[in-house]
Amino acid sequence: MSTWFWIIIAALVVIIIFFMGDDKPQGKKKKPRIQRGIEGEYSIKGINMSGITDKYLGVHDGIAKAVKGNDYDPYAVAIYVGKKRVGWLPAGCVDVHSAIMEHGGAIDVRVYIGKATDEEDGHDFYFGKVQPGL
Repeated sequence: MSTWFWIIIAALVVIIIFFMGDDKPQGKKKKPRIQRGIEGEYSIKGINMSGITDKYLGVHDGIAKAVKGNDYDPYAVAIYVGKKRVGWLPAGCVDVHSAIMEHGGAIDVRVYIGKATDEEDGHDFYFGKVQPGL
């Protein structure tokens, strides 16, 4: 079958899993940071350069941190799962960066990380999405 067919199938699986969420009780949960005005879903960039492993596959509670002084993107936003930086929001997210700065520099996010294989060259790769709020 064609590569595009499998890419579409993988994308549908990612979307379904992402929106199903994690219904398991999490025990005592910390109060989420206020996130009014920050909406949408963003792809995670640089995920394959972050050194993650398969233990990061699935849905996680994460943190989006506005980064100051990044030479490549003055409005950079780093995405963390625990203490591990798993990637970045796409470059130039000025409104998101500004809103996060207004909320103390970091907000809670829902992170989805998946893995697929490129049919043409056989290499595995990671991909991810992030949504503000939990």
